[in-house]
Amino acid sequence: MKLVVFDLNGTLVDDSAIVWGGVLEIFRHYEKKPPTQEEYHREFERNSSGYKEIYASLYASRGITAPIHDIEKIFFSHYTDAMHAIEPSVGAKRVLEKLLERNLKLHLLTMTPSNLGIPLLQKFDMLDYFHWTEFRSFNKAKELKKFMKAAHACPHETCMIGDAPSDMRAAKVAGVISIAYLNSFWPEKIMLAEKPRYAINRLEELLTL
Repeated sequence: MKLVVFDLNGTLVDDSAIVWGGVLEIFRHYEKKPPTQEEYHREFERNSSGYKEIYASLYASRGITAPIHDIEKIFFSHYTDAMHAIEPSVGAKRVLEKLLERNLKLHLLTMTPSNLGIPLLQKFDMLDYFHWTEFRSFNKAKELKKFMKAAHACPHETCMIGDAPSDMRAAKVAGVISIAYLNSFWPEKIMLAEKPRYAINRLEELLTL
């Protein structure tokens, strides 16, 4: 292995409850009935489109027709207000340290904007472990290919660790090794349906693969 690529939200940081709270805040703002978590998960399970297309469908089908930019402003405002409650995922920093000791290149790939992601990583002393960080990525498969080219790594020398179905799909499209982090927000059934190469319940399991 040469290159290890991490997702941020729900993977390196434990913010799933805050993310879900942001979704609920959007529906509260527009005075629409929110989906249940099961309905939310089902939307992503059956829809293989990109991030923006899935979210547009999720909200439009429930009566929210505002531009995605306006919807995201509400979400990120909620997220910013709740950032103080976010904790690092158990073992995250130790895993990054151990992987660097093995001379692996560590990259970060997230849809989170840099003005939120960088402070989070700095807060938990994790930013400096990464050779490359890519924020606001809506095409993770494309970015994975760019990462591999920059690191001179082949697909079989590269792995992607994430907690969402979209992470596993991006890994598959890019041809890299997919590792599903089963952190409880996304049901195990949905994650395993994406047929990841590996599935882990703790980040420290990465050190034994």
